Amino acid sequence: MIKRDLLIITLLLLLINGCTKATVEYFNDENGIMYVEYNGNPNTQRPFTGEIVEHYDEKDGGLRKKSKGSYKNGKLDGQYSLWYKSGKKWFQKNYKEGKLDGLSTFWDREEILDTEDTYKDGELIFKRCFGIEGDECECSDLGRGCK
Repeated sequence: MIKRDLLIITLLLLLINGCTKATVEYFNDENGIMYVEYNGNPNTQRPFTGEIVEHYDEKDGGLRKKSKGSYKNGKLDGQYSLWYKSGKKWFQKNYKEGKLDGLSTFWDREEILDTEDTYKDGELIFKRCFGIEGDECECSDLGRGCK
């Protein structure tokens, strides 16, 4: 968990609950469901609905955003993005009820379009790859980029 996010959530809960110290933890179970738990009490566990934003540690690039994702009932639902330590976007994916659904876009480290995948209910239905100049090309057998 990112220290800054935990601090913000903790401060908000302190304001709501007065001087009572509260902690919030997020974790995935073995089925990939995101749960939230308050004050280390397992009785407060419930599937998470909302947005989680993670940042790189100071030693790994400062306060730059690392990932951002939306959850509904513990499953990814909506956009999920990941950034390189440089601050440039690595990929952006769309989910519906925990399954890839819609356009997933990947960029290289210079933020040049690399690959576009289109999913429906978790199944890949279309793939396009691009060269450095932006021209469409035959996709690599490795899954991303040109051959």
